[in-house]
Formats: sequence, structure tokens, C-alpha cells
Amino acid sequence: MEWTKDTLTNVHTYLGFVMIGLVAIHPVIGFKSMLVILKSAFKISRTKTIAVLIIPLLLLGVGYQAFSAYAGEEGTEATYNSYYEKSTNSTVYITGTIMKYYTIQELANEFNVSTDALIGKLKAKGIEATPDEKLVEIEYQYNLDREEFKAMLEEIIGELRGESE
Repeated sequence: MEWTKDTLTNVHTYLGFVMIGLVAIHPVIGFKSMLVILKSAFKISRTKTIAVLIIPLLLLGVGYQAFSAYAGEEGTEATYNSYYEKSTNSTVYITGTIMKYYTIQELANEFNVSTDALIGKLKAKGIEATPDEKLVEIEYQYNLDREEFKAMLEEIIGELRGESE
């Protein structure tokens, strides 16, 4: 069995559902034991018992406040489209994820350019490629620097879209 990213994602998701079920069942199974322990704790010292119950709740509240202050206010995250509007003057921006997982065909589709034209421009720069070839494979095959290859692809796509200066 091959462990691909999709396989591992599915395994992670299903194990998450199993854990949710176990966490839901756990208090039901141990409810009587929990009551016995709480009753015996209240007999020893009510103040200590109340402190033990309230301190974790306070810590959760403080932790949430610290996290929300660190992460920023809700609703202020940049969306996919607003990122491209604010990041550069060009609408062509190729990420590391695109470089790692996309094929030539997917790249052309993403930026709405002709696959054949993109392949032709790459061929003019000395890079032979097929539509189903991954960008990372081309990078390794021609021993290209990732940032330079990204810049080359951005320039080619910009030309094909009529955005060149």
C-alpha cells in the first residue's frame, strides 16, 4: 500500500472521528466513578475542591484570550483573492505548493493560458515539457533554481496573458 498525502489525510480524518467518539463515551462510562471521587473530595475540603475545578477553567479562558490576541481578531484573515490583489502589481504569483504539486496542464488552467503556448515558451527557453509533467520534475530534470524557475514561469504566463511591460 502506498502512503500518499491523500491516504494519510483520510487516515488522519478517520482517526479524528474515532477519538471524538471515544472522548464522548469516556465520561458516560466513568460517570459513577467521577461522582464518587468528587463527593469524597468535597468531604475533605470544599475550598480545595472548588479551586481544582475553577483553576483549569480560568486557565482555558486566559489561554484563549492570549491565543486570540496573538492570532488577531476574527474576520481579518486575508482571503485567497485579496492576497493576490494586495501582493503585487502582477496577477501571476506562483507559490511553492504550485511548484511542488502542479503539472504544466494544471498551471495553464490555473492562470487561464493555453497549455500548448506555455509549452512552446518553455521550449524556446530550452526546457522540453509535456502537459502531464509536474513542475517539480522539470525543476529537478533541468537542475533549475526554484526561485528562478518560478520567476521564469510568472514571466511567461504574464506574457501569454498580455501583462508584460
